[in-house]
Amino acid sequence: MQSAARRPAARALCLFCSFRGAYLPTRSLSLRSAPRPVARKLVIPLVQSLRHKSSTTEAAAPPPESLYSADDTKTYDKLFSAINEKLFAQTVGDSPKVPRETEVILAFKALQRLATNYSAPRPQAGKTPKPNPNLNDAILSLAGSTSANATPSVNRDASQEPVPQSPDTIEAEKEAKLNEPVHPLMDVAYHIAIHPYVFISPKVLTEYVKLATILKDPSTLPSVFKLYANKATVYDPSKPARKLNPNAAKNAISFQTAKDALQVAITAKNMPLALDIIDNSMSTTAWCRHKLYTKLLPFGGAAGAIPICLWKLSDWLAQFQEQWLHDKAMAYAFIGFMTYYICTGSLGMIALLTWNDHMIRVNWIPGVFMRERWFMEEQRALTDRVAMAWGYQEPHKRGLESGWEWEMLRHWAGVRGMIIDSSDMVEGREMTAEKEAERLAAQDSLLGRLKLKLAKPKEKPKPKRLFG
Repeated sequence: MQSAARRPAARALCLFCSFRGAYLPTRSLSLRSAPRPVARKLVIPLVQSLRHKSSTTEAAAPPPESLYSADDTKTYDKLFSAINEKLFAQTVGDSPKVPRETEVILAFKALQRLATNYSAPRPQAGKTPKPNPNLNDAILSLAGSTSANATPSVNRDASQEPVPQSPDTIEAEKEAKLNEPVHPLMDVAYHIAIHPYVFISPKVLTEYVKLATILKDPSTLPSVFKLYANKATVYDPSKPARKLNPNAAKNAISFQTAKDALQVAITAKNMPLALDIIDNSMSTTAWCRHKLYTKLLPFGGAAGAIPICLWKLSDWLAQFQEQWLHDKAMAYAFIGFMTYYICTGSLGMIALLTWNDHMIRVNWIPGVFMRERWFMEEQRALTDRVAMAWGYQEPHKRGLESGWEWEMLRHWAGVRGMIIDSSDMVEGREMTAEKEAERLAAQDSLLGRLKLKLAKPKEKPKPKRLFG
């Protein structure tokens, strides 16, 4: 199979413009910048290598109406045919091409324009939507599969083989089918996202969440969040797909995207989907590493550079005295500065790390490690939004909710070291036997989680043989 060559971003006027508009969906920019100091060479490439920083605005990006006209976004059938023709027609044939990030974003924007005026009834559970083309057959048939309902605008040979789906994509599609009903437009967007040649970049994920917000359909968001970090990436159709590391910092979902997706689940009043969104976004190892690289390392570098600045400041101040020798005066000044820096800095860190009452209904169970609180603070913030959305709005009624959803939420939070409506946070209520039992149950769940984490299987030593 010949190597794939990308299409230009827009209709070029000359060969130079066509070469200039070529683009590959890499996670880091390949442009070389001017020489920089050594300190910046160590920090800036680390930040730019993150996935959410690599999706930059393209200089040669086409306008939003360059691919899909107003006539294409009038009806569902016209837009469906336009997406098949303009986005996925290039993925079949003797020399298939990988769709660019800009083309995928424009397809999602066209779906958003149609979703604002879409008046078709939502499919109900147990009923299958009946659009003219079949979603599974039409879009995925462009990868080579045969079907009677396939779009006839694309010429396909009978000898073409379908593009194999990865196990992660198949598993995510099975999980998405469990969360019915799914809006027809959301189903089209989901099949675009799971296509083997489509790269889910941060901008693509943002547009997908915007479409879910317009349609108020969060059924496929947990599956797409899982595919964001696990889906194999195809850069060249002639080469096998490259497997991603789901725990890498560049595969972390931004907090704003997770918060927008959670708001869609809250609007749809679906607590299991809301908790799945938190699990696949802010509860992952990738988010912890992303927070470590973007917040802790710069803070540690700044804290380590302060003593150097204090040493230079002590050397400068020692020049304005004549009572001691220069080295002795500089040592006295440096000791004084460091004593003040260490004492006030340690007190400030203790106050910052033990700050536990800035949420309304969710706080940490006593005994959770400080590092775990810091890494999972965003998870606690989203859990607090869920508790506030499903609970009573009156402060004097908080803690009186009941039902299977609240039992599931309390258990889900307790396993992760959080407690909902503790007696310390609910105003005007004393410690009752019921609240004390709830606190003890939450602590038991935390201790059980810690025991499972610390328990390691011990290998029994094999007896030595006396004779060879």
